[in-house]
Amino acid sequence: MRGRRDRSGNAPAREEGGWSLVELMLAMALLAVAITAVEVTINAVSNEQVVVNGEFSALDSAQVAEETVSRDAHAAMAPSATATAFTVATSTHATFTASLGDVNGPTQVDILVTPVGSLATLTVTVTPATAGTSPNYTYTGKPEVHVTTSLDLSKGPVLSYFDSSGSALTAPVATLSSIESMGLQLVVRDGKGSVTLTQRIALLNVSYAQASN
Repeated sequence: MRGRRDRSGNAPAREEGGWSLVELMLAMALLAVAITAVEVTINAVSNEQVVVNGEFSALDSAQVAEETVSRDAHAAMAPSATATAFTVATSTHATFTASLGDVNGPTQVDILVTPVGSLATLTVTVTPATAGTSPNYTYTGKPEVHVTTSLDLSKGPVLSYFDSSGSALTAPVATLSSIESMGLQLVVRDGKGSVTLTQRIALLNVSYAQASN
């Protein structure tokens, strides 16, 4: 059967159809899925960047603390041939004398870990000798802060000690003259980032009088 024609004799043009309701809802659903996927990706990248930035910041803090403690501890030496470099040696506190270039005598170094729950603050201070001669030096001046940083104590003690055979000494160390090296473990967090640095620091193990000659 032939189609109907208009008065001009031409077949009527097909009407252009718009989006149906079902098609519109489907398109909106696909758009929502795409937007959600983009948001998830952006959030993941943002969170990863926060972690990376935190790790870099934590690494910087840990390296500064490690270098400071290592430099001071490596210079540890007894004020005389009959004395010991260390006067305190626990897992959270170490006090010793070190040759740090002071003309008045060995410098007193104090490393203190102050726990606050599972976290702690590491503070390293130095006090130059104000008077005296070997082996009786006095330290009455104001301590100078070499470094301070926040630590995480969840992975174990910060300070440890070893004898000449490399065996660990029980802290607090009773026989201070047996300390030949000191272990250092720094776990530093910054936001979501965390780094762990460990080091065994060898001591000079000589007296200040011997080193000065």
